[in-house]
Parts: sequence; C-alpha cells; structure tokens
Amino acid sequence: MCIVCQTISVGAAALTGILPISTPVPEVVAPSLTAVSQSAIQPTSIGGTACKKTGQVRNTSAGSFQCTNVGNRRVWRRSAIATTTTTTTTTTTTTTTTTTVPTLRSAVYEDIIKRAAFARTQLSKAAFEFRIAPSISATRAQELREAILWAFIPWENQTTGAGLRVVVVDEQGGGGEDFFRANMPAGGGNCPGAPGGGGRPYVGPTQSGYRGFGCWNGDGDHVLLMGFGSGVKLSSISNFIHHEITHLAQAGIYLRRPNGTGLPCFLGEGEATLYGGVLGDGQAGGETSHQLGRKLARELASENSLRTDSDWLTYLKLRDPRDQTCNQSNFSYFVGQLYVEKLYSDFGIEKIATWKSRLPEQDWRVPFQQVFGVSPSQWYSTSLIPYIRESCGC
Repeated sequence: MCIVCQTISVGAAALTGILPISTPVPEVVAPSLTAVSQSAIQPTSIGGTACKKTGQVRNTSAGSFQCTNVGNRRVWRRSAIATTTTTTTTTTTTTTTTTTVPTLRSAVYEDIIKRAAFARTQLSKAAFEFRIAPSISATRAQELREAILWAFIPWENQTTGAGLRVVVVDEQGGGGEDFFRANMPAGGGNCPGAPGGGGRPYVGPTQSGYRGFGCWNGDGDHVLLMGFGSGVKLSSISNFIHHEITHLAQAGIYLRRPNGTGLPCFLGEGEATLYGGVLGDGQAGGETSHQLGRKLARELASENSLRTDSDWLTYLKLRDPRDQTCNQSNFSYFVGQLYVEKLYSDFGIEKIATWKSRLPEQDWRVPFQQVFGVSPSQWYSTSLIPYIRESCGC
C-alpha cells in the first residue's frame, strides 16, 4: 500500500522593472494679473457723486446707494437698506449600494481564510492514501491530487489524515463501481458493496460530472469517494472539493465511529458547507450559503410552528445526537452553517479544535461544557437561537 504525500509550494513570480521613457512636459504659462484692468476687478462706485431727489435708491454692481442731503448738496451714499439675495442650493444625494458581509460573519470568514493562507506556506504533512482509477490520465491524476491536497492543508494542524483513504474514479468513464469496491477497506459498515456492509449502492455517473460521499467500515475507518468527469474544470468546483475534504478532515479528527452517530446534527455538514463556501469561493461564497441558511430557517419555523425561543430549543435538542432526520430539507447543511458561524464566533477555532479532539472519547455534550464552560442547551438559548432567529427574521 503506497501512501501518497505531496507538498504544495507556492512560488513567487519574479517582477521585471520597466524604465519609463522620458517625455517632455509642455510648459504651462500662468496668466498675468497685471493684464487685467482694475475696472474689471472692482466695480465703479457712484458714492459721493451728485443726485437729484432725496431718498431715491439706486442699485449698482458696486452696491445699493441712496440720495442723501449733505450740507446744501444731494449726493449718493451707500445705502443702509439691506439688499437680500436669495440663493437656492440644490443638493444631489447619490446612494451607493454595496453588498457587505456583517461583522460577525465577516470576522469568521476572514479568520478561516487567513489561517488557510498561513497553513499553505508550511510543509504539508498529509498522510492519507490516494487510490486513483487507472482510467484517469497521469496528468489529470496529478491535477486531482494537487487540488485535493490543497483543500486538505488548512486542516493539517488538527489531523494528518493518517489511515484515511481517498478513492477517485472517472465519473464519466465507467468502471467506477468496480474500482471503488476493490479499493475500500473490508469490515462491513456502510460502504457500498463492502462485505457485510449495509450502505447505499454506488449509482451510475451523475449529470453534473462530479460527486463525493464518505463511508465507514466496521472498524470505523473512513473512505471518501470522489468522482470527477474528464471535462470538469476543477477551478469551477472548488466549493465542492473543499466541502468534501472537510469531511475527510472531520473523519481524521472525530468521525471514527459508524456514520458519525452521537455527534451534534449540525456540526458535520454545517462545517463542511462553511469551509466549502469560504475557502472555495471566498467571503462571497460564505455569504451565499448563509443566505440559503436564512431561507431554510424561515421554512423550518413555518413548517414546525417554531414561534418562540422555547420552540426552537426543543426542535434543536430533538436533533442531537445526529439521527436520520438530520439531513431533511438540507437544514443540516445551510442552517448548520449558521450554527457553526456562531460557534466559531463565540469560542474561536482553537477551543473548537480542542473540543473536537475529545469527541471520539465521549458524548459530545460532556467536552462541550468542559471546553466552552456552558452546556449546549444554555448556549442554544443564549446565543445560537437568537442568532438564527435574527438571521431569518422568524
């Protein structure tokens, strides 16, 4: 059995300086103030000149003047009568609509992106095994390895993936089921076609040209099946790759139990949806799946008459631990992202990693309270439920 490990290094591109060509700048001649006549600068005043009728008012460009008796003469004097000039100013307000990610989510997304960028500058420690179908060309196989490893590197501070297996088939080339069966571990479990297994059967090629799902054998070992059609551009499905590789990392951290039973319903798919969106498509990707979560939360509230915090608490507790209702209506995916966003925002990645490292040993609620200092029900009531209800307006 050959374990394939690959280090992905990012080379810096060399920049070549280009010297600018000197271009003469035309001389700008400033206008001379001495060329402007004084009369053009200051209007002529009639003050002091003779006038005929006392009290007469005359408005000129130099101001307002009134005919005034001075001794035995009548002359124009600057008027004390105020001349009111009304100026109307029209203000045009331009409203620019900018789509921004609110602070809580933005901080979570940015933290995930920064940590992934740093991890990708380090030497890869990935130790999971690749089994790639021979019908896939060598060039394509290398491309697939690099894309899968690139998605896994951000998780290497929590798991190397040792003992895990990724089986890659040609989604549109046929023979996928036989290759998958030949390369999964024995021992039953829920893997398709495994000896003694009770899992779903492998089905034929998908219309999308790609798929991914994980299964466990009787000993809790995890296998991730990934299928890629030869015509599928990996850059266009980065979200999908990061989503599925998050599940592989979860298997290395805490899912070494049949089908992840005994875990909180929202954690597995919610975390994979969050990482798939954010690392696959950036902050915009995270926001897109968040909006789907809001929509599904509204549907859940309507369909299950969730009108109060107490209703929501009962509903959430019924789905923990994970059971067959967990994936209904995809709420574990997108509403699950809301769950994980708040979890990450409240406690941070380091504490969450500590909590997850203890999940294989005991019921998830026990280390939750030990690590976070609050019970799951208390956290639901004081933090998660208000966040979900505020997000969906329900």
